[in-house]
Amino acid sequence: MQSWLSGVMSWAKLEDITTEETLVFPGMEELFSLMQIKRHAESGTYDVIIVDCAPTGETLRSLSYPNLLRWWMEKIFPYERRLVKMVRPIAKVVTGGLVLPDDSVMDSVEGFVRELEELQTMIADHEVTTVRMVMNPEKMVVSEARRAFTYLNLFGFNTDAVIVNRVLPEEASTGYWAAWREIHAKYEEEIRSSFSPRRSCAFP
Repeated sequence: MQSWLSGVMSWAKLEDITTEETLVFPGMEELFSLMQIKRHAESGTYDVIIVDCAPTGETLRSLSYPNLLRWWMEKIFPYERRLVKMVRPIAKVVTGGLVLPDDSVMDSVEGFVRELEELQTMIADHEVTTVRMVMNPEKMVVSEARRAFTYLNLFGFNTDAVIVNRVLPEEASTGYWAAWREIHAKYEEEIRSSFSPRRSCAFP
């Protein structure tokens, strides 16, 4: 696919220093990162694979890509493939040398999407994959975590534990940090009530 896109750039006379950068479409880096998880899992050379995910919004967007691409593959891709095959000979003549993607390019796109579907099956398997949410005991963070928890469940992911980070210890209940410790205690209780019966643990 990248080779074909490079040919398109060459045909359009856009062969400059930014060409390679423009071939990296938004979201592609996240997709290929997801594929690395699949390759590690298939290797079998591990005890456990831990993935430290990006901020919540980016993670949810990455996890939703396979579903979106599956819909495109089933509803749109077959028609696009037939159309490209019909138009390819004409386009080369009319456009003065522009070559539309051939079967090898289309096969690579289809193969990549199928691999993402296999990954989706693996990470949605509750016997194989779990999600551990990490948050600070703060109002906005807890609200975002609740929203993320809802979306993760809608997508079918198994969120089995909540980790509360940067918690002030009991020793901070007096003196300068007393007010902050009180606020933390309030949101710790909110976290327990919001995510129970998921396991929870706190770290200073």
